[in-house]
Amino acid sequence: MWQQSIGQHLSASNRQTPERDKLPHTCSPLSRLHLTCWQRKVLHSRPCRWQNQKACCTAGPLQPISRRLAALITTAVSGAVAERVSSGNISLPELGGSDRPGDGGVSEAPLDTSVTDRVWMDIALCSERPRGDRTLGDSAICNATEPIGRLVIGLYGQLVPQTVATFKKAVEEGTYDGTAFFKVFPGKFIKAGRQGSRRMGDIEPPHLLPVNADTLSPRSYRLEHRRAGTVSLSLSENDDDWRLRSRSNYRNLQFLITTGPGPTPSLDGTNIVFGRVLEGLDTVATVARVPTFKPSERIRFYNSVAKFLGDGRAEQASKLWGKPLQAVLITDSGIMYATGPFSDRAQKILGILGNAHTSRLFKRQESDPGPPKIRMAISLELLRKIVWTCSTLQRKLRRMPDFPDTAFFYDEMRGSMKLRRAFAAMMESTFMQGVTVEPEHLTLSAGASAILDNLFFLLGNPGDGVLIPAPYYPAFDIDLQIKNGVVPVGVHLDENHKVGLQLDAAAGASAAKGHSICALLVTNPDNPTGKVYQPSTLVQMLQWSCQRRVHLVSDEIYANSIFRQDQQPRFTSMLKLAQEHGAELGLLPTDNLHIVFGLSKDWCASGFRVGGLHTRNKQMLDSLVVLSAFCGISGPVAHVLAVMLEDLTFVKTFLAENCQLLGNAYSTVTAGLDKLSIPYTPASGAVFLLMDLRKWLPEPTWQGEAALWQSIIDDCKIVLTPGKACHAAEPGYFRWCYARDRPEAIPAALARLEPFLSAKVQK
Repeated sequence: MWQQSIGQHLSASNRQTPERDKLPHTCSPLSRLHLTCWQRKVLHSRPCRWQNQKACCTAGPLQPISRRLAALITTAVSGAVAERVSSGNISLPELGGSDRPGDGGVSEAPLDTSVTDRVWMDIALCSERPRGDRTLGDSAICNATEPIGRLVIGLYGQLVPQTVATFKKAVEEGTYDGTAFFKVFPGKFIKAGRQGSRRMGDIEPPHLLPVNADTLSPRSYRLEHRRAGTVSLSLSENDDDWRLRSRSNYRNLQFLITTGPGPTPSLDGTNIVFGRVLEGLDTVATVARVPTFKPSERIRFYNSVAKFLGDGRAEQASKLWGKPLQAVLITDSGIMYATGPFSDRAQKILGILGNAHTSRLFKRQESDPGPPKIRMAISLELLRKIVWTCSTLQRKLRRMPDFPDTAFFYDEMRGSMKLRRAFAAMMESTFMQGVTVEPEHLTLSAGASAILDNLFFLLGNPGDGVLIPAPYYPAFDIDLQIKNGVVPVGVHLDENHKVGLQLDAAAGASAAKGHSICALLVTNPDNPTGKVYQPSTLVQMLQWSCQRRVHLVSDEIYANSIFRQDQQPRFTSMLKLAQEHGAELGLLPTDNLHIVFGLSKDWCASGFRVGGLHTRNKQMLDSLVVLSAFCGISGPVAHVLAVMLEDLTFVKTFLAENCQLLGNAYSTVTAGLDKLSIPYTPASGAVFLLMDLRKWLPEPTWQGEAALWQSIIDDCKIVLTPGKACHAAEPGYFRWCYARDRPEAIPAALARLEPFLSAKVQK
């Protein structure tokens, strides 16, 4: 048989080089035909001659043996193994066994398959045909994707440390992000990580990866593909172009995941198992059900004959077998850094933070030397007359009496009565004029984020959705998801059309994905646009939430930062609208209405860590008494703020000065943007605006937006918030927080932007 002739050829070649036994074992699958001893036993039906070696090499470099013959040998080995397994002539333990002399060898130590590391991958389907209109540099395979689930993969770092280290580095650098599963064989495996052009869904490997020494150890090949979710380095099933594989710096990053339900013995002994799917086997099953290209039996037979005869076209044609007819993408991936004693919740938190926009931003600022960065982030250092060193607030605090003894003892966990009364009076005299605010309806905690965390802990179950008009505040993703697992669902509202119908459509789409809507969260004035919602829009939101029995959360943390009081629409608190229109709507909306407020923005006092919630829902209030024990306000801070807020003359003076300075800053920014012909969304309040830089994108994709954002940081030393972080409808929008730096920073930023954008237009 032709398989035996191949074996005789290899055996003869080995007899010509007896000195090989004296050399250290350094053969590589790239420079020599690499066969483990059990493979040679399959081919020769006799033990390997070099019993003291960990693996066996053939007669030398690939040059004396053609690449077609090399491929043929791999096929012969796989075919012989499969044939002998199916006939019962070779057992599975033998395939995964060690290289030992006959039956009298010493068994190796048990394999350590403990999970040392975890990585996650988000998988999605292309909801449309892959894009054929992509321009050069546009690597986005499709515009819209449909998420199907997340894979959590446990890695065997003790068993195959080099393979795991290489895979982790590839994941950490985003090598697999935006690439595709290029082979799907139902009942066998799915495969990703082919090297090539990202435009085709292939990967571009990281630079300077070390040689994977695990490929030279037979011990690495001992684990078998016995169950669904086995993850292995694809060696026998490698689809990378042979010209890539012949390069000295080539490193294999292809991996496959078995789909089950049974074992896949054809993969055993020739691929390195380095992990297993811990979560997401249903996602693997979904991918395995994607339709693929399947040639007929006759075509496969003719192709095998052509490949045996050396026709290179046959191998190229066979690469299309198993190709998904719908793109299956790895949209995002990351490392779960916490292992061992940490819970799955901790893993999830670290995974979210490890990929958060703010985390990347901070790392960039710390590592990049150069001119000072103008960081357009929230913190009102711009208002120099009222910052802590010589501010109105500081002077007010200096005149306060000594702390009473009660400030150093326990008080009500949801805020002392003295402080809640002071807040109620302040709210009635400022942004809730015309509304009676009862102290019993207030809960105070250490920041608005703590309020939102506790609120959605009570409102939603893990997996429930929260509708949020988009674009929205980027940190809502963390506030809602980190501990509670509630899913933010952005909805782009058009205030000129019926709001209820738009909310119904968004809620229906969310429910179809398994996320039932538990609440509607709206920020007024808005973040990131700074706009004030029309009262008619807010009334429609009230009506919709009452009719659908959905909670309505109104975030009014910027309500006292309205600097254009003459502009329409005027700000109106949701609580006031609920009182005015409750009878008209025939509903009592106040039980399901919750107002969030705080001191961080309007009062330039983020360091005090004070946020509040107004609700008339008794069950909510009773529950918050318990939850507030974890995030209460300290007694000294509560006393200081109560004394300050009780002085309503000071309150009105301070807020008026704050709004005047914010208005001055806004006017400076918009005048500069008008001069540069940069469009923006007009704002009436808050501390930012949304500007339109679509004209300057290198390509109209999210990758193009990220590239422009990075260029502005590198070349202008200006940090903006990209639209993707705010869930903008399309790439190219950036949030400018103009209340972060000193007044002279705004003209400096505009002066840096002008030549930068002019050069972009010329290109």
